[in-house]
Amino acid sequence: KNIEFEFDADEDVTNMKVSMDVRKNIYLIFKEATNNMAKYSGANQALFSIKNEKNNLIMVIHDNGKGFDASQASNRNGLRNMRKRAEEMGADLTIESGSGKGTTIELSLAV
Repeated sequence: KNIEFEFDADEDVTNMKVSMDVRKNIYLIFKEATNNMAKYSGANQALFSIKNEKNNLIMVIHDNGKGFDASQASNRNGLRNMRKRAEEMGADLTIESGSGKGTTIELSLAV
């Protein structure tokens, strides 16, 4: 898709103790967000970040694509699935987007 990307990961993230179910949900949220970006955003730049901030795992996925109205109901399962997975883990999921403003998805999980 010709998307230039930067991936930034703190080393301490690998030492965080999380269950296999939580790891699976984090991976599936990351996969869904990345897939949506590649398919729909029209972005040519992306940033992936995962870090440990005061025993909170913070994952951010940001692109410079066309964006969308995150407040509009959607028939697509992707956003609904990401929200459901975050809820199952007790994590906060924030989706910020707007027409022409790109999209930022942030997952915050107390560990």
